[in-house]
Amino acid sequence: MTALENGFETASESLLDLIPFGVVVCTADGAIRMANRAAVDLLGQGAPIDGRSCWDLLEVAGGHLSYVDRARRAAASGRVGAIEASATVRRTVDAALPVALTLRSLAEGLILLSIRSVGDEARQAVRLRATEHRFERLATSVPAGILSSEFGMRVDFVNERATGIFGVPAEDLLGFGWLDRLHVEDSEAAECAVGEVLTTGSERVLAARVVGETGDRRVRIRISAAGSQGRDIGFVATVEDLTETHDLNEQLLVQSLQDPLTGLPNRTALWEQLGIALRDGRTQPAVLFVDLDDFKHINDSLGHTAGDHLLTVVAERLRRCARASDLVVRFGGDEFVLLLRDVPDRDIVDNVAGRVLDAISEPIDVGGTEAVVTASIGIVWPEDPGADETFDVESLVRDADIALYQAKRLGKNRAERFDEHLRDGAQRRFGIAAALRRAIDADNGEITVHYQPIIDLAAQRLVGVEALARWTHPEMGSVSPGDFVPVAEETGLITPLARLVLRRALGDVARWRRQPGGADLFVAVNMSALDLREPSLADAVGELLDELGLPGEALHLELTESAVMADPAQALGMLDALKLLGPSIAIDDFGTGYSSLAYLHRLPVDTIKIDREFVHALDDDSTALIEAIVALAGALGLPVVAEGVETEDQAAILGRLGVPLAQGFLFGRPTPGDIIDELVAVRAPAQPGNAGGTVHHRSPS
Repeated sequence: MTALENGFETASESLLDLIPFGVVVCTADGAIRMANRAAVDLLGQGAPIDGRSCWDLLEVAGGHLSYVDRARRAAASGRVGAIEASATVRRTVDAALPVALTLRSLAEGLILLSIRSVGDEARQAVRLRATEHRFERLATSVPAGILSSEFGMRVDFVNERATGIFGVPAEDLLGFGWLDRLHVEDSEAAECAVGEVLTTGSERVLAARVVGETGDRRVRIRISAAGSQGRDIGFVATVEDLTETHDLNEQLLVQSLQDPLTGLPNRTALWEQLGIALRDGRTQPAVLFVDLDDFKHINDSLGHTAGDHLLTVVAERLRRCARASDLVVRFGGDEFVLLLRDVPDRDIVDNVAGRVLDAISEPIDVGGTEAVVTASIGIVWPEDPGADETFDVESLVRDADIALYQAKRLGKNRAERFDEHLRDGAQRRFGIAAALRRAIDADNGEITVHYQPIIDLAAQRLVGVEALARWTHPEMGSVSPGDFVPVAEETGLITPLARLVLRRALGDVARWRRQPGGADLFVAVNMSALDLREPSLADAVGELLDELGLPGEALHLELTESAVMADPAQALGMLDALKLLGPSIAIDDFGTGYSSLAYLHRLPVDTIKIDREFVHALDDDSTALIEAIVALAGALGLPVVAEGVETEDQAAILGRLGVPLAQGFLFGRPTPGDIIDELVAVRAPAQPGNAGGTVHHRSPS
C-alpha cells in the first residue's frame, strides 16, 4: 500500500470519527471489522469492541437475520439496499438504550450498520460543532476532496483537493456550484442523494462524472449527515478520484475471475456462472468435476515447472472438449470443472465426459519426456435419477466431488454419476473420520491391537506376530478395518494410528521377550506411504526402542510395494535411516503392486511377504508363481513369508517349495495380546488351528 493510500485510509477513519452517529462494518454473523468512535461509545460504553459480535451488543426487534437477508436482497436487486430496524443496546449496568438501526449490504459479504441513539440529536449537533476546527484542519491534509455544508444543501467549505478534482477555484464550488460541475445525469442523482441524507440522516454513496475541459473524470462521492436530524442538519461529502484507477480496477476484476496459470476462469467465476445457470430455469446445467490421476508423481519426478506445463496442456484440451456455451474452470491444483449449460438430455453429458477422458489420456511432451496422465470425473446433472431434488451451487459442486471420489475408488480413469447412495457413503466416511480422530486423540481404549501368529513351517513353532489395529466404537460397534483404514489413509489419520499401534505393539513384544519362551519373538507393524514421508518416523522408532529396552530385531516394519514405489527415492532415504536402528524391513503383499526389481535390489529389504491371493490359488498343479517368487527372493538373499494360509495342504506345499514362514487362519486369527501371552508361556510346537483362538478374521485390506 502506498503512502498516499495509507494517508487516505487514516484520513477516512478520522473522518468517520467525526460522524456523530455510530458506524460499524461487520460480517453477517456480527464480527466487527471496523467501528467509529461514536459506535464504540454507544455499544461498548467506551470499552473496546474489537473482536466482539454486533448481535451480542445489539438486540434487534424481531431478530437480526431477517433484516440482514432483506438488505442483501435489496442490494442484489440494484436498489439502495438500506433497511431500517429498531433495536436496543444491551448494557450491563444501565437500562437498555433504544436505537434506530440502518443496515446496508456491502461487497464481500459485509454489512454496514448506522446506529443512532433515539433522542440524542441535540448532543450530536454540539459534538459536531465542537470538532469543527479539527475537521477543517484535517480536511486540508487528506488526499480526498471534501465538501461540507453546515446547514442544508448549500456547500460552505471546500478543501484544496476538491478544487483539484473539479478543476475550478473553491468559490466556484460553494453553494450549489459543485452540482453544476457534474454530468447532468449525475448532478440530479447527487442532488437527490443529498436530499435523502438531509431528510433521513442516512448515508449515500454514488458514482459520478466531473465534467472538465480535458474530459470527464470518474469520482465516487460518499455523503453523510452532519448535525442533528430536523435541526441545523448539513452534510459532509468525500470525493474520491477514480479516473486513474478505473482501468486498473477493470483489470483486477478480470484477474479476480481468472486462473493466472491456465487463463481459465477460476472458482469464483464458477460460483457466479453456475448461480446464473441455475436461476435461468430453462434447462438444468450439468457439472463435471475433473481430477488428474496421480498428478503428484509428475511434480515429484519431473518437477513443478513440468507439472505447470502439463496443466496448461490439459486446460487447452478441456477447452476443445467443451461446447461453445460451456464453461471450463480451473478449480485448483490439478482439479478442473466443466459447467455444461443447456443440457436437454443425458447423452450430451456422457459425450463430453468421454471426450475429456480420451483427450487427457493422450501423451504429452514434457521437456522431452512423454508423459501419460489420466483423469477421473464426477458428474452431477439434476435431471438424473437419484440426483438431489433440491440443489444450489454449493450442493452441485459437492455432489460432483463425491461422484469423483467414487470414480477414484473404482480404479480411476473413469467417470461416475452422483446418486444419493454416494452421499450416504460420503457422510458415513465423514462420520468414521471424525470418530476415529477422537478415538486416536483420546487413546481411550477404543483402538486396540490384535496379533496374528507367524509360524516357522519346518518347526511348527511361533516366531513372531503381526500387529493389526482393531476399533470398537461405543455406538457403531466393531468397525471393520476395511472401512476405517481407507478413511485413515485418505484423511492422514493413518500416521497417528500407526504410531499408536507401534507403541502398543512394542510394549507387548517387550513383555513377551521377558518371558522364558519369548526371548526371540518379533512383532511386525504395517507402515503406509504417508508414514514414510514423515520426517520424524526414524526418530520416533528409535526413541520407542530405547524407552522399552528393545533391540532393533524385535521389530519388523512391513510396507506394501505401492507405498515404497510411490516415491522410491524418498522411501530409500527413510528405510536406510530405519535400518540403522536394527528393524527388519519386509515388502508386504508382494506381487500385487508395481515394484521395480532395480529398486527392490537397492532397498534395504530383509523379507518378502507373498500375498494371500497367490496362496489361495495354490495347489499341487499351480505352484509356478510362488516358485518364481521364492527363486527371486533366494537370488536376492531374502527369506519369504506366506500370508493367508488356511489349509494344511497349502502349508505342506509351501513347506516343500522352501517357504520358511507363514501366517493365516490355519495357525490363528488376529487375537488380543492376552492370548499371545498364553502361547508365549507354553511356546510348544504349534499345531494347525491351536495358536490363536477364533476372535476376528483379518480384513482383506
